[in-house]
Amino acid sequence: AKVGHFRNLLLDYGRRHSIPVYDFYGVAGGDNSSVRWIDAGLFSRDRIHLSWTGYSLMGRLMSDALIECLDATVDTCITNRPISR
Repeated sequence: AKVGHFRNLLLDYGRRHSIPVYDFYGVAGGDNSSVRWIDAGLFSRDRIHLSWTGYSLMGRLMSDALIECLDATVDTCITNRPISR
């Protein structure tokens, strides 16, 4: 709940100041998604940091979003997930 609240603050700030924000929280599944990520072996044993596989997936998701954004017009990029303004 605290992470979701902080995420919403960041997204709102980005929108108000026209700053792109990568919403990994939303991309990863939102509330309680860490349980699925842990079950899939995407978190390390400390349950704070991602595993190598998790970071690799995170990087691919982010690079895909950036490439999609760069290939699109600015207006399309602003409205598509996970880049938000």
